[in-house]
Parts: sequence; C-alpha cells; structure tokens
Amino acid sequence: MIRLDKPNGFFAEELDFAAAGLVILVVVTTCFGMEKSACLNLVFTAINVGVLTLAAVFMLVHAQPDLLFIPLPKNVSWTSVLPLVNLTPFLPYGITGLVAGTATCFNAFIGFDMMSMCAEEANDPGKSIPRANVISVLLVTLLLSVSTLALLMYIPWYLLDIGAPFLEAMRNGPGDTTARSVLFYIVGIGCLIGLFSNLLTSALGAPRILYAMGQDGLVFTGFAKVTEPFKTPLIASIPVAVISSLLTMVFSISSLADFMCLGTLIAYSMCSLGVLILRYCPAPEKLIAAVRIPESSVNAKIDQEKEELAIKYGDTIETKDQTSSMKYDFPGASNIDKPGYLKAGWAKLLPSTLVKHMTMNREPGEVCKTNIGFFVLFVLLLHFTVLIAPYTVSSGWTYWRVAGAILWLISLLCCGIVFSMHRQFPGSRPNLFRPQHSGLVLLSFIGFPHSLCCQIWIIMRIAPLFILSLAFASGYCNFINTDVAQTIYADSHIIRYDVEVTLDLPDGPLGLYHYPINSDICGHLSFIEAKSRSMTNFGIEIPKEKIGKRLKFTVSSFFTGVLKPKPAKILQADKQFVEFITNVAYFSTYPTKRVVTTVVLSRGEVLYYTSDIQPVHKTASKIKYGPFENVPPFDKRIARFNYENGSPFLAVTNLERLIEISHWGNIAVENKVSIRNYGARLTGPFSRLDYQRGVGQQISVATIKSVLPASARDIYYRDEIGNISTSIVKPLYSSVEVLVAPRFPLFGGWKTFFILGYNVPAHEYLYRKGSSFGLKMSFMDFLYEELLVDEITLRIVLPETVSNVKVEVPFEVERLPDEVLKTFLDTTGRTVLVIHKKNLIGAHIQDFTVYYDFKMLSMLREPAMLITAFLLLFFVIIIYVRLDFSISEDKMAELQQRAQASVDEILSLQNKRSAIYQTYEDAVSNYKSSKDSDRFKADYRKVEADYKAISQKITSMQSKLREFWTEGADKVVELQKLDQDYHSLLSKGVSLAESVISGKISKPQYQTEDTNLSTKKAALIKRMETIAESL
Repeated sequence: MIRLDKPNGFFAEELDFAAAGLVILVVVTTCFGMEKSACLNLVFTAINVGVLTLAAVFMLVHAQPDLLFIPLPKNVSWTSVLPLVNLTPFLPYGITGLVAGTATCFNAFIGFDMMSMCAEEANDPGKSIPRANVISVLLVTLLLSVSTLALLMYIPWYLLDIGAPFLEAMRNGPGDTTARSVLFYIVGIGCLIGLFSNLLTSALGAPRILYAMGQDGLVFTGFAKVTEPFKTPLIASIPVAVISSLLTMVFSISSLADFMCLGTLIAYSMCSLGVLILRYCPAPEKLIAAVRIPESSVNAKIDQEKEELAIKYGDTIETKDQTSSMKYDFPGASNIDKPGYLKAGWAKLLPSTLVKHMTMNREPGEVCKTNIGFFVLFVLLLHFTVLIAPYTVSSGWTYWRVAGAILWLISLLCCGIVFSMHRQFPGSRPNLFRPQHSGLVLLSFIGFPHSLCCQIWIIMRIAPLFILSLAFASGYCNFINTDVAQTIYADSHIIRYDVEVTLDLPDGPLGLYHYPINSDICGHLSFIEAKSRSMTNFGIEIPKEKIGKRLKFTVSSFFTGVLKPKPAKILQADKQFVEFITNVAYFSTYPTKRVVTTVVLSRGEVLYYTSDIQPVHKTASKIKYGPFENVPPFDKRIARFNYENGSPFLAVTNLERLIEISHWGNIAVENKVSIRNYGARLTGPFSRLDYQRGVGQQISVATIKSVLPASARDIYYRDEIGNISTSIVKPLYSSVEVLVAPRFPLFGGWKTFFILGYNVPAHEYLYRKGSSFGLKMSFMDFLYEELLVDEITLRIVLPETVSNVKVEVPFEVERLPDEVLKTFLDTTGRTVLVIHKKNLIGAHIQDFTVYYDFKMLSMLREPAMLITAFLLLFFVIIIYVRLDFSISEDKMAELQQRAQASVDEILSLQNKRSAIYQTYEDAVSNYKSSKDSDRFKADYRKVEADYKAISQKITSMQSKLREFWTEGADKVVELQKLDQDYHSLLSKGVSLAESVISGKISKPQYQTEDTNLSTKKAALIKRMETIAESL
C-alpha cells in the first residue's frame, strides 16, 4: 500500500493495489469464454442466494414484529450521514431518508441490462434474455424484501451499521451465540463473493458494450474484434481492466459511488447520441474510403452504367440526380435528398448559398455530426446557466440568466430543426445500439416543409444556421497545397497518375482532405490508392500528430480506355500512334502554391504535344509542364499529345473464373479468357512471311506470359478446337510461369478465346477450425503484363450441404444471386457463389475470403453412396446367377449335377476318414507313453466305431453314384479296397504296440516293423489321394 500525501474524501487515503488486482483478475477471468464465466457466476449467485436465504431464515426464527414500529430513542446518538427530520415511527428518516434509501436500493437493480449484451452468446436470446431479466428482477426483489423485513424484525433499526447491517445483526442480535458466530463468517464470505459476482457481471458487460459500439463505428473499430480461441472481445477488455483498476486504486469508495451515478447518466447520453449518429450517417460496412469522388453515384448502378456508356461513346445522358438538382450547378448537388444530406423540400426553401455550404464536399451525415456537437454544447451551457450559476453568484437570478436560458433553449430547438432537414437512412440497419423506436418521432411533424410551423422555424433559424454553416464550411477550406509534383505515365494502355502532395497543416481541428477526380475521366477510373511515409493506411484523414506540421503523401490512380489510336486503322508495317488528352494542372478542391507536371510517354516518335502551356520542357520521352504558381481550385489546363505507342493494347473483354473446392484435398481453378487487342485496327493484307521477318511484331501479341501459384499442377491450355500444344510451363521458386501462344498473333481489332486451368492443393488455401472453414484465394490470376479486364465473373463452387456462407472482398464488387451446380454423386446440388466486377487492372489481384460451415460427417456421404451402390450391384449379381430362367429341363445337366453332388459328399467323407487315420496314430502314441491299456481300449473302440460309420456311408453313396456315373463308382470301389488295406496296416500297428508294451518283442524289433508299416501306409495314402483327385 502507498499512502497519498494529502488524503481527502475524494481520493483514497492509500493506493489500494489489492482492489486493483482483484478487478484485473475478474476481467482476465471473463476473457476465457462465456461458458466458464457463466458457470463461475452461477456458482457465486447460488452462494449469495443461499447465504441470504440462510440469514433471513435465522432472523425470521428470532423475529420480533414490534421492532417495525419503534422510533429512535432519545439516548441513542445519530451516526448516519442522512438528516433526521420529522421522525415518525414508520418513517424515522423522513421523506429524504426514504428517497435516499430507495436510491441506494436502486443500485441493486443496476446491471440486469448487461444480460442484453450477451445475446450473441445465448441460446434463443429472443426468449432467454427477457426471461432471465424478469426472473432475476423478481428474485432480487423477493430476496431483498424478505431479508430486509427479517432484519428490521430481528434487531432495532437504529442499531444497524449502514455499511454492513447483516454483519452488525449477527454480532449484536438475539439467538444462540455459536450459531450467530458461524453465520457472521458465512455472511462475510457471502458479501465478498457478492462483490466478486458484481465485478464479474460488470466485467462481462463492459467489453461487450465496447465491442458493439466498435461494430457501429462509434468508438475505435479495433474494439470490434473477437480473439481466438475463447471467442471473447479481448481487445475491448484491456481498457476496461486498465481504467477500472486505476479508478479502484486511486479514488475512495464514496467517490466511486458518485462516479457510478454519473457514469450511468453518461452511458445513456452516449447511447442517445449514438442513435442520432447512426440515423444520419452511413453504416460502417457502407464506408468505402475517404478518398472519394464527389460526383459519383454508388447506389444507382443502372445510372452508372449509362454514364459509362455515354462517356465511352461521347454521348450525353440526363440522370435523375441531374433532373432533381437542375437548380444547382455546384459539385455535390446530386447528393440532395439522399440519406445523410438535405431533403429536397428544405433545399428549395433555403438560400442557394446555404445549401451549397451544407452539401458541397460533404460526407453523408457530416453536418448532423457537427450539429450533435453544438447540441451537446448548448445542453452544457443550459445546465450551467440554470443549475450552477445561481449557486455561484450571490445575486441569484438576473435578466441575463433568463435571457441565456431562453437563448440556449432556442438553440436546442434549432438543432432539432437541423436534424429534421436531413434525410435519415431508410430500412433496418445492423446497429447493435439502435433501438426500434427513437425519440425523434416527436419531431417527425417538422418533416413537412410546407407546414406553417416549419416556416416559422425557418425564419428563426436562417441567421444562426447560416453562421453555423459558414463556420462549419470554413474548417474545410483551410487546406493549401504547398507543393504538388504530378507524374503521368502514358507509356502503356493503362494511364497512371502519381500525385505527390505537400501540405503545411495549420493548427486547430481539421476535416477530411478531399481528392476529387475530373469528371472528364471519372468514368475511366479503375483503381485509386493513397500512401504516406508516416501512415500505412491513408484515408485522407489528417492525423492529430501532424497538425501544425508539414505532411507529404502520394495518391496513385489508374485509368483505362483513355488513349485513342490515331490513326484508327494501320497497315501491318505501320507504326501505332495514339492520342492522349489530360489536364496538366492539379485538379484540386484547394488552392495550390506550386504545381509541376511531368508526362512520361513511350519511347518513339512524338508527332505533337501542346506547347502553348508555358513553361514547358521536353526531354526524350518526358515532357515537363510548370512550375505553375498560385493555381486556383479546380483549375484545368488541357494538353494534347499524339505520339508513338507500340505497347500492345491487350484487354480481357470477358473473364469467367471458376474455383471448385473439394474437401478431398484439391481446388480446381479454370479461367475462360476472351481477349482482344483494341489498338489501331489492322487493315490491308496480313503476310505471315513478313511477320516472321519482324514486320508487325511490335504492334501485335504473339505470346502471353501468365504467372500461376507455385503449387499449381495439372496445367492445361485449350480452346474451342481442343488442346493447344504451343505452351511452355516453367516452374520457379515462388510461382509457375506459363508461356502460352495463341493459334495466331493478335493485331489491332483481333480477338481470341482460350481456357487456362490448373489444380492446387487445398491445404494451402483452405483453413478449418471445427466445422468452420475459410477459403483465401486470389480474385484473379496474373494473366499477362499490364493486365486489363473489362469484365470478370467469379464463380466459387462450394461443397454440398454448406451453410452460413460469407464472402469478403477487399474492394467493391457486385454479388449476383447464388447458383446451384449438380455434379457427380450430388443430391441437392452445390452452392455456387457468383461475383461480378468491371474494369479491373493488375492492382485488383488481391485475396478474397469465403467463410462457410461444413459438417465433416458429410464427407462420408459420397463414399457411403458408392459402397451402397456396389453392395446392391453385387447382391443383384449374386441373386441373378442363382436364378434359372430356362424354359425346358436339361436331363443330362441334371444327372451331372446329381453325380457331382454325390462325388462331393464322398470326397467329404473320405477327408473325415483320413482324419480318423490320424486319430488311430494319436491313440497308439498315447498308449505307448502312458501304458494305460484301459484308456487305450476305450479310445480304440470309439475311433473304430467312427471309422465303420463313415465307411458304411461311402458304400451307400457308391451305390447311388453307380446310377449316374459307373466309371466314378468303380473308382470309389478301388478307393474302398485301398482303405481296407490301410485299415489292416493300422490294426497291425496296434498289435505291435501291445506286443512291445507287454514285452513279447524288443524295442529294436518294434522300430523295424513300425518303419515298414509307415512306408506302406504312405504309399497307400498317395494312391488314395490320386483317386480322389481323379474324381
């Protein structure tokens, strides 16, 4: 513990490291997952309820109902901080004490709303969360009421310690001393566990609140992350742990209680302000980038396509936005009546200057955000004027205070009118903090601008709103471009603008730096990015640490379809010249002190370039314009160039990319490429001989070098005719180069089609955790240098029975309706994701991600189908071969079958008889070793009986066989004779064994005789086996 130098009632007398450590421990506990925290909280709650119930039952047993009505004795000193006024038996603390006690009890009911923040982690939250709230409130109300009533009837109320009434009752109350001592410690432990449970509940809810606000963009978006493997908002838990532990360590308990009331007020205020922000500002997932095109209409896809066609063919088209904003001609007028901007009705009533300041170069909801700031400021000023000023100034209320209060109230009403002037975002929004009904419904009547009430408010608002708009707009006119170095690369068919901007930032708050695109080439924009040395992600939002300093950043933009062949038709031996028209001044929203523009052309002859714009200097293929001093905003200085450009104007007119996922370890990729050379058209004859000599090779494309992943295998290259053998595959360390040669060179206006496909192992691109899978692959392959794709359709074939599919693409695409593909062994079909995009270049070769759920048991479905199919096939074959579909009987075949059956049975009996031969031998061997004659005789009789039974069966089967097969019967007769000879040899062996045991013959003589018998038996067995094989 570290003691503070000047302890007071606001700060703690000592730094409480134990309390801070406890808070951090609780927050860390919640980071291990909701399930563990819920189990721990359930145990703590059960202990709390049990302790409270046990104490209440003990006090009710010793209850004295008369104690409810006793007043405060005169000889008892008052120790409470609450004033005692008008003591009565029922309200000894008076109305003030009742209100204070009620407020204290209210703290027991704070925190149940934390359950709503756990909706995503609950089963059926639509039912479980409301039920849990209702049950918890009822349970707490019942327990508090019963325990309070029991406490008041157990011990006089004036003897209770306000800080720990239950512990004081167990110490000084009636009843058995031992029981009270035990309950004293039990209640103390219960209080500690109760505090820990409250901390655990707050630690569960606070990070999830930050997580939800981060998802809505109200706080840092870094808080809206769930960490693995516990699926908890760990990043949002860090500030909760740090701030809570610091407050616990530094401030006293009374100050923390006051902070709790103030924090509750601030929380509800932030929630209300957050609702206003989300009503008038786009959802976070709708924010594309701060580098925006002021006049682009992102939502109107049809109008955008019409504008692109109009720009491409030089036509003009009138859109709905132009029709609705014909009154205004400033940039951004088309945004009127869009969500987050002025309503059309209000725009007609307000002065055009005011409309311009509130609309031009504004983000959606930008004015409403500023209006919220003024709204909060006016509320604070009104609070100071009404509540604080009368207590700080002895003269009380004066005229200036009344006038100030009226002024702030009028200002607040004007802020409400500003909100009503702007259109809200329609439809449901995925905002976790947005309630279904907003308090702004009370102001919905103001939405009708033609009403008399609205006209009165307009008159009251014109002057202050005009001043407010000017002040708001001035924050965005304080940028001055100090130095701009613009480099335009026109050496290929894709034009690249690299603009390096240097700003001397003023002091004070700054808004966004807007980078507009000239409307003449806006339709040709393919890709744009901004970079800075001090930032990894430049969103044209000035960082706070750069305010008052110099900032340098570079904006790179790529344009396609800007160059036009001139002449449009050439011969095979001619050179290709193009025309390029561009603005060599810096087209900016802000004034620029100095601009230098360098145009880099391809190497070759330059027929013409604009020299009227001075100063200008040409060096080889570079033409430098400027420096231009003090360039005004939106300045245009058009320069035209006609020069030789021999680079192939190759473009993929249509790319159909198919990615098929197999959970058996493979991903198949196929690119169907329709490619065209849109350079100067070839006119006149084409000579293959001249082409071989090099004539026309510079303006044509003979080979295309594609770069595939390093793990690509089974590469194929074909077209409508079939396989194309003119391709070379070159494996490298980090990639595979495929050099493909079309069937003919591509001159201007010529086109071809080919298919390039390959397989890659699934483990390099497919990731899994449980039943959740993620595919991360490139949106398109590197097909050739200076890649240009007019249109791409990406189809991703997912396995069958997938669910919860989610696609993330690093740039804006059009998601088409999903398709269904049925392939081998499919039943319901596979889900096919279809993504479409136009106007792509090499910078769009970025990874996309597809998330989906797939049960691993589903992988056994197709093998089970195959196994079942083969089993059924074999079962049908087995049944089929055993069925007789013949109409007439075949007597010869029937006799053969009967004869074969008899022979099989005879052979089976012969095998059994051969086994009996061995039994004879075993019996003799046992007899020789044990010399037990009685046992030998019993075994011998048994074996002899089995032998005779089998011999009789063979004799009977011989008679049946003679009816079908005489030759076979004769063989069986011969087999029987050999068996009799063998049996006689066995009998002779038995006699020899008895003689040697009884001593009639010697052992050497026995061994000689036994060897002779074994030789004869082996010869007989060989002859019997030969006959059996012949049968």
